[in-house]
Amino acid sequence: MIFGIDVGNDTTKNDSMVKFRSRVIAGHKGVNKDDIKVEYKGKKYTIGSKAGSLNLGPNKYFNVDYDVCLLTAIAKSGIEQNIDAEIVVGLPPEQYESPINDKLGKKINALGRQEITIYEGDKKIKKIITITKGMVFEESAIVFNNPKQFKEEKTLIIDIGGGSCDIAQFDGLELVNHNTTKLGMLTLYTDMKTALNSEFGNIGLQSEAMEDILGKDTYEINEEVKDVAFLKDVVEAHVREINNVVAQNFDPGNRKIRVIGGGAEPLLDYIKKYYSNAKVLDNAQFLNALTYKEVGLAVWGE
Repeated sequence: MIFGIDVGNDTTKNDSMVKFRSRVIAGHKGVNKDDIKVEYKGKKYTIGSKAGSLNLGPNKYFNVDYDVCLLTAIAKSGIEQNIDAEIVVGLPPEQYESPINDKLGKKINALGRQEITIYEGDKKIKKIITITKGMVFEESAIVFNNPKQFKEEKTLIIDIGGGSCDIAQFDGLELVNHNTTKLGMLTLYTDMKTALNSEFGNIGLQSEAMEDILGKDTYEINEEVKDVAFLKDVVEAHVREINNVVAQNFDPGNRKIRVIGGGAEPLLDYIKKYYSNAKVLDNAQFLNALTYKEVGLAVWGE
């Protein structure tokens, strides 16, 4: 079976449109219904917990947190317990054109047979995953999800993820320019949290709460409804920074502006102030994973 797996800085997605936070804690902790409890190489881990640490930076692909997220995404793709997997994973454009690409490709192809146990209530389901082939593809290159549609178009892709915002300019299927910034949603949430603390004092909200606050005029904080409409200025400033990168480095004129990633829907109205033709593509948060699968099918066949 061919799998497209997108292990993002904030969220892991697969081509079956399963997602969970890319956060791993040693041991089985937490009571959140979205937490996933697994056992891997004799150790227990909890995945998806807000209490988990982020796995960021160029070395994130070469530690156990990445492996656990990758294997869990494969395991959660279906009910099979024995899985022969051909997988495609991704790297941001700048890392894709660096030595990390070759290093990650070798690492994926060396994984071979792996066992991971998924806990579902009182049940423990052991998955035996044998990675028979692996390759690395470029994040944001979603034109390859539907080459027939994009081959005659000029497109600018704005991919707003958790830890980064990748911008990629295509003439047809040719990538002609790209840029990876730190202007992802995690940066925005940190800025929002700073603004809230400046306005109300240290209110004790974590950055993850900003996802729920985003776009609202009022929000209950410590049992008191607060006016948080001023945070829209913080969001506006964040999107202005994204636009500055586009304006200084790209050619958005006479191009289709397409927005993907977890930040696509919440930030679209702000982006449209600069590019009225900007649109969010269907399944925006999963498009990288879906594209990776299509690339795998094109390379390896059914």
